[in-house]
Amino acid sequence: IFYYFVTGTETVITPSTGGSDGNNLAVVFRNVDTSNPLDVTHTTDNSSVNPDPPNISPVTSPTMIVVFGVKQQSNNNPQDMTLTAPSGYTLATFSNQHNNSECIIGAAYKEHTSTGSENPGAFSVNNQDGSIAYTFALRGES
Repeated sequence: IFYYFVTGTETVITPSTGGSDGNNLAVVFRNVDTSNPLDVTHTTDNSSVNPDPPNISPVTSPTMIVVFGVKQQSNNNPQDMTLTAPSGYTLATFSNQHNNSECIIGAAYKEHTSTGSENPGAFSVNNQDGSIAYTFALRGES
């Protein structure tokens, strides 16, 4: 997971594909505090089941909770894979990779209007291979 905070007039994002097996997606959020965009350090979870973004505890309000789930695929054709956002979250986008290193990546978000802890549910993916998930809290503009 790489992130970039645009503060000027940039209008083009050019991700590196990592070669012929690369898979990527981009998600854009507006109204983020440009002086301190990450409210707290992101959290990560490795799992052998569905990507389950870990708990995060924002210190300001409002924040945008952004979760990413990555699921490897070795037994089925990734074109047959489906991905559903955690309950209460809006699926921003997802991408399947169809070459030698099959995987599906998804991003979802939810506005969080308190400073209390947020524990997102798991993404639902229709296979049982390994996964990793991330949770970010983006600080809203003042």
